This record gives sequence, structure tokens and C-alpha cells, in this order.
Amino acid sequence: MAVTIELPILPVTSVGSFPKPPYLQQARIQFRRGEISYEKLHELELQATREVIAMQEEVGADLLVHGEMG
Repeated sequence: MAVTIELPILPVTSVGSFPKPPYLQQARIQFRRGEISYEKLHELELQATREVIAMQEEVGADLLVHGEMG
């Protein structure tokens, strides 16, 4: 089933990656060292994704992106 999205003529979105928050950068280092589990890393990636989506909603973006956090 196809989904139709109504967008303005010139929709506002973002292209590319958002900066990773320091806590996610640190978590990735900790994961590589075996200091945290994949589940904990994934939880922090989801948190960073929610934060970047909330920021886009705040500024009124029309088409939201995940920011390549995961």
C-alpha cells in the first residue's frame, strides 16, 4: 500500500549527518572496548535520534530525518 505525504511546494528538510552528541561518541568508544553492551549502545542511539527529530520539529522542518545516529 502506497503512502502519500502532503508537502509544501518547497519543503524544508536536512541533508547529511547531524553531529553526534558527546554521550553517543563516548558510548561507541565504550562499546568497541567491550565496556557496554550492544543493547545499551542501541538505547543511546535511539535517544540521540529522538533528540535530533525533536530539534527538527522545533524549527518547523517539513520532512524529518534520523541524522544518521544509528
